[in-house]
Amino acid sequence: MTGTNSEIYIEARKVRKVFQNTVALDDVDFEVRKGEVHAIVGENGAGKSTLMKILSGVHQMTSGELVIGGERAAIASVADSQRYGISIIYQELSNFPKLSVTENIFMGRQIRSKAGVVNFAAMASAVREMLQEYEIDINPRARLDNLTVAEKQFVEIIKAVSVYGTKVVIMDEPTSSLTRIDIEKLYKIIENLKKHDVSVIFISHHLEEVFEIADRVTVFRDGRNVACIERKDFDEDELIALMLGHSIHKFEKRRIDRREVIFEIRNLSIKNRIEDFSIKLYKGEVLGIAGLTGSGKDELIKSLFNLWPARTKDLYLKGEQIAIRSPIDALEKGIVYLPEERKTQALFPEMPVYLNILAIWLFHCVKRAGADKRTELREAEALIEKLGVKTSSPRIPITSLSGGNQQKAIIARLLAVGPEIMILNDPTRGIDVGSKDEIYRLIRQLAENGTSIVLVSSEMEEICYIADRAVVLSKGVVRGEFSDEDVNMGNILPCAIRSDKRGVGA
Repeated sequence: MTGTNSEIYIEARKVRKVFQNTVALDDVDFEVRKGEVHAIVGENGAGKSTLMKILSGVHQMTSGELVIGGERAAIASVADSQRYGISIIYQELSNFPKLSVTENIFMGRQIRSKAGVVNFAAMASAVREMLQEYEIDINPRARLDNLTVAEKQFVEIIKAVSVYGTKVVIMDEPTSSLTRIDIEKLYKIIENLKKHDVSVIFISHHLEEVFEIADRVTVFRDGRNVACIERKDFDEDELIALMLGHSIHKFEKRRIDRREVIFEIRNLSIKNRIEDFSIKLYKGEVLGIAGLTGSGKDELIKSLFNLWPARTKDLYLKGEQIAIRSPIDALEKGIVYLPEERKTQALFPEMPVYLNILAIWLFHCVKRAGADKRTELREAEALIEKLGVKTSSPRIPITSLSGGNQQKAIIARLLAVGPEIMILNDPTRGIDVGSKDEIYRLIRQLAENGTSIVLVSSEMEEICYIADRAVVLSKGVVRGEFSDEDVNMGNILPCAIRSDKRGVGA
């Protein structure tokens, strides 16, 4: 894909942004051509979002210059940004779930009659035309809370481009909650935007998406623009090295001593999801559960903690049958769980870093004898150092940390109680490649030290990279099991896409 116009529409020159004593952007140069897809990559905290917030009017730069449409520009508010034709779609969608698609798209700028009455028919007609133009099959009168995540994402895109004179659409991790089919639809929408000479700034942690959709890619590291690369020169290893400042760690497949069974699942069945699933987990093993969306892997993992109802389920720990009726039951038996939704299921956003890390540990301490503040901070600081959580202080809010460091803090919470078994549901979802590498190394180190790990991931490449053994699900049925060097995409993907009559509910 190539940009349709080489003319530069946005140019940022020597942009610097300082928050108190923290330099978020340091003399950054950045440009966007008309009708191009310009990807931005970098670790969390590298400066990507700060620059986008400056362009969208949320933040104002400390120093530097913006040139938009060939003229020097001043953006002091979101309204200023919109006047320059810049719209942004955030990773966390902001919408009104009880209102219709049309009402969401026209929120704050309704079409009214001369008498001031809102003309719902005119707005619905305009939305219908825009949806047809971008080949999006959604009813303009449908309520937002009746739509899928992907459909809500598409509504946000239409809302962004429906503002008169839109020239640039900023998409912040737009595919984080989309299936592959929905991602293909998104790509078609982006192509349509390019045909209308609209530029797209595409922020993503997924390099395969960048390679597929981008005309150029800019790499940020430590608040600086370290490279801008044309499509013809894209190279994955080079991009990763630029993002990290070093090449990524490579693991060699290891041989596991599979004599000691630590945990066993027998006869697990979930209505319309899983049928008669059984598996053994060995001491010090990383067991991957792979499958596409709808395979049943998420329900399977949640059912182990009674977070999803199972019709039948027999669990054994070191050969003894156990009952897990709640996460607390699992915790008492040395089994911990990392949920896939960090912000809604794992973080305590109003609490500081150290209390987020010690949430489970304190539960045990209170039951025993309690702990004083000095002991709490000492325990938290030790875990912060062990996991390399980047924070200026353990007392600052957890929301002040980047996504990758929030995730490491949550993993530290699990390690604080010394678990024998860790069940990790999408542990690297929504974090940058550097944080992923650190978490991969931590998982491998824990396994080598005897912790047994069940890993569920939406990225099959991740299973192939880190797992010692993998079970592949499709429509609730095990389609394959692979160990050691046989855990690779060539074996896993064909099993994951199988869909024969043995599937549950088929």
